[in-house]
Amino acid sequence: MGQRSLGFAALGFLTLVPLLTIVSSADPEHGRVFAQWLGEGLGVSTTSREHVEQLFTRPSQALRTTTAFGIAVLAAFGLTFGAAVQSGYEKVWDLPPARWWARWRQVVWLGVLIGYLFTSATTTLRPESLADAFAAPLSAVLFFWWSQRILLGRTLRSRAPGPSAKAARCS
Repeated sequence: MGQRSLGFAALGFLTLVPLLTIVSSADPEHGRVFAQWLGEGLGVSTTSREHVEQLFTRPSQALRTTTAFGIAVLAAFGLTFGAAVQSGYEKVWDLPPARWWARWRQVVWLGVLIGYLFTSATTTLRPESLADAFAAPLSAVLFFWWSQRILLGRTLRSRAPGPSAKAARCS
């Protein structure tokens, strides 16, 4: 189990760091808002936040050095990461692996993940009201709920009890 977790973490790292760099290049404030969002989300010290900001505040350099090969490799890792997330959901729900023609779901999921990351980073950093403060956690819950729905498709509806009931049986 530890080997799989480490592999999933490595795949997530290989996917998310370059993806976050490219997504931050679309930040109208040259990556500053995105870097602040990420630093706050990670809960790192002020010194570490400065390092995060240095990583993400060079959008023109990120765009200038990005090649078609780099984007293709990023897409391959992104789709592999989506497949790993889907596989995890299938194991939690005791579902058989999806058929090969359902791979389009991973493409859609990756596209929505990119949009979700950008939208979350640029809109939820400075909540102006109580409703805005609840928007970030609510959007995260909705994203992960939707992720299961899109990656698992209709097969999820036939499994009424779900992972919480499964966990209760194990304890």
